[in-house]
Amino acid sequence: LSTSRARIRMADQATAVTAFLAQCVTRFELGVASPAAPADLVDAQVLAKVAEKVFGPGAPGTEDLVGASSLSAVANAVVIHASRTRKCTEATVRAGVAAAGEDPVAQAVHIGAVLLVLAVTSEHGDPFIECIDELADGDAEALQGAVQHGMEEMEGIAEIAGEEGAAVSAGGSEAGGAAPA
Repeated sequence: LSTSRARIRMADQATAVTAFLAQCVTRFELGVASPAAPADLVDAQVLAKVAEKVFGPGAPGTEDLVGASSLSAVANAVVIHASRTRKCTEATVRAGVAAAGEDPVAQAVHIGAVLLVLAVTSEHGDPFIECIDELADGDAEALQGAVQHGMEEMEGIAEIAGEEGAAVSAGGSEAGGAAPA
């Protein structure tokens, strides 16, 4: 029902979310990204596992993630890795869609990686942080709820993602001062 509808919309928004991530990474590299989330919200090891699932075992930076002692360090490593590979968000969204209705835990892990990047780079990070908190719970029912929550939040930023992402794509490396929304 609404879950299926949200899933379809999320698939349609893969490009917009990817563009939004690119815009976030640009801000991050310019040193104007919003502050990272409080380190005590989610255990760094949980996030390291999420990153390893997304990037694959032994992916560049995975070792650093496992050894990271704070959410900040993990999140920064994920953002940097995503900016270099240019595939993190779109790939994880598509994987999350593909896993829908099969394994809620795998689905949650994929979508959780997208939420992680958005949570620490977006000006609208709080709802994403809540989703990540739900993902860390480990309970299957909670994971399913977190997935639904995550889809709804992605839906909410779609318009912003499209506008800001398009601006970054057009501006390239010259995209300097993005006006606050």
